[in-house]
Amino acid sequence: MTTEDSTALGPQDILVIADDLAGAAESAAALTAASGIPSELRLEHGETHGAQTTVLVIDTDSRYATASDARAAVRAAVFARPRARLIIKKVDSLLRGRVADETAALRDRGITPIASFALPSMRRTVTGGVVHLDGVPLQRTDTWGAEKTPPPTSIPQLLDGIPTRVISLTTVRNGSLDEHLLDALTTGTVPVCDAEEQTDLDAVADAALRLTSRIGQVGIMGTGAIARAVGRRLQPAEAKATHTARTQPPAVLAVVGTVAATISEQLRILIDAGASAIAISPEQLAQPGFSADLVSRISDGLRGGVVVVYTDRTAQWHRDDVAVLASSLRELPELGAVDLVLTGGETARRVLDAARVTTMYPERELADGVVLSRTASGCSVVTRPGSFGTANSLRDIVAYLRPTFRSSQDLHI
Repeated sequence: MTTEDSTALGPQDILVIADDLAGAAESAAALTAASGIPSELRLEHGETHGAQTTVLVIDTDSRYATASDARAAVRAAVFARPRARLIIKKVDSLLRGRVADETAALRDRGITPIASFALPSMRRTVTGGVVHLDGVPLQRTDTWGAEKTPPPTSIPQLLDGIPTRVISLTTVRNGSLDEHLLDALTTGTVPVCDAEEQTDLDAVADAALRLTSRIGQVGIMGTGAIARAVGRRLQPAEAKATHTARTQPPAVLAVVGTVAATISEQLRILIDAGASAIAISPEQLAQPGFSADLVSRISDGLRGGVVVVYTDRTAQWHRDDVAVLASSLRELPELGAVDLVLTGGETARRVLDAARVTTMYPERELADGVVLSRTASGCSVVTRPGSFGTANSLRDIVAYLRPTFRSSQDLHI
């Protein structure tokens, strides 16, 4: 069956649920880039179905939630578009988060999802139900160094207690995938699809779309790569403008809430290019007058065009500290009128909460994981995982938003 034969769904038939903001933005941008259909990213959920001409994406902000809260968040998100025929549950390609609980929540709603976790563009593949990074099984890498538990040895182990069936790469590629998926789903078993190439994910997306005409609502759990595969198979609809255009580049506020080893050089290059820098340590957060002083310093710096607020890497940071830092920005008068560059998924979500942003419209990926979105007021928001990016990444993102800041002819975001 050709791709054209299988594109029976429009934007109103799709719902994406992600457990963090970076993943939500990545999936939304991938769908939009692949289909030309605008995406609507909600930072809150409820009984709101979104525009019929947009793909609806929900950030449940549940990666570090309790098991019960994660389940409740996914169950609630399903109601945001209850008639969606295809539900994409975005998962972390390194298997972090409450994946088993979120899978259980979908099953509570009568949706047994297809699992397809590969991310070929980052050389993350699945063989025999095991995630590999550059050919090395996940559990033999150091990518879970910041987590409190060891990584799962396989996706079936990750989905502990939920029946699974590994679908081999041969089956994914030999034309019999539909029947294997149907057999698993009708028995309440999660099919775990091996994949090495984007074409393997394309085959899974095609099969899932065909299954919607046979069994109704279908779920897929996967990375941004599966969202991109689905996007290529959607039928575009006429879309209206989703944000207000602006005529001149505003000031840029960058908030860097990661302590990834690669961030120091990125910060140095951004500051050398002319950004006003404000380093924050956890000890400062509890000092009297901290919030007022921070707001004053940022306001002064924004008169020069670009300010970067960043966490001091020499200190020990906790997720709660990042939330306190972000909440301090609530009183910043310029917060709703400047462009934002937000590095670190937790940081991004907390800053947007402080800015009272509840909806964004992702437009494109500037690079892997670097997503440009707009708010309803027309402000740009660039989100990026903390560990991503070249040495020039932060500078080049700011230069993209504010061309007069550019200090090099070529951007390598």
